[in-house]
Amino acid sequence: MMPSGPVPKHPSARARRNATFAMVQLPAEGRQGKAPAWPLPADPRRSLVAYWDEQADLLEAQAAEEGDGRRRNRLVDRAARARARAVQVGAECEEASRLERRVWREAWRTPMAVQWERSRWTREVAQYCRLKALAELGDARAAKAALAYADRLGLNPWSMLRLRWEVAPAPAQDAPRATVTRIRDARSDFT
Repeated sequence: MMPSGPVPKHPSARARRNATFAMVQLPAEGRQGKAPAWPLPADPRRSLVAYWDEQADLLEAQAAEEGDGRRRNRLVDRAARARARAVQVGAECEEASRLERRVWREAWRTPMAVQWERSRWTREVAQYCRLKALAELGDARAAKAALAYADRLGLNPWSMLRLRWEVAPAPAQDAPRATVTRIRDARSDFT
C-alpha cells in the first residue's frame, strides 16, 4: 500500500519556506561497525523438511509391508518423491539463509542503517532481508512484500524524502591538482 498524498518537496525547492521539519542528515559513508545479531528465528519452512522426511519414512514402511505388486511400486514412488521434496526444500532453505545473511550485512552498511539503529528497527530490517532473499530466489509474493518493506525502511529516494532523510554530502577528498599547460599562440608559428 502506497502512502497517500503528494511527496513532500525538499526544503530548498519550496516556494514558501514556512517552518517545517528539518531533514535528518545521514552519513554518506554509511553505518560503521558490524551488523547487529540476527533477531529472527530460523526459516519456518525448515519444518517442511522434517515433514517430508516423515512422510517418506511412513511410505517406505508401508511399501515394505506390501508384497510385490503395483501398490508397493506406487508407495515406493511416492516415498522417493517425498524424499526428493525434503532435499529440495532443505536446499532452498540453505540458499535463502545464506542470501538473507548477506543482504543483512550489506543493509547495515548503508546510510539508512544509522537511523534504523537509532529507532531500533532490527526486526523490521531482518524481515525485509528475509523477504528480499526469497524475492531474489524467484518468489513473486516475497518480492512484492520486500518492496513494501523497502518503502517503509527508506531504501528508495521517494521514501527517504517522505521520512525526511537525506544523505549528507560526502566529505571532500584532496583531489589532485590540475596542471596548467601553456598554450602557444598559434600566430607565433607564422611570424
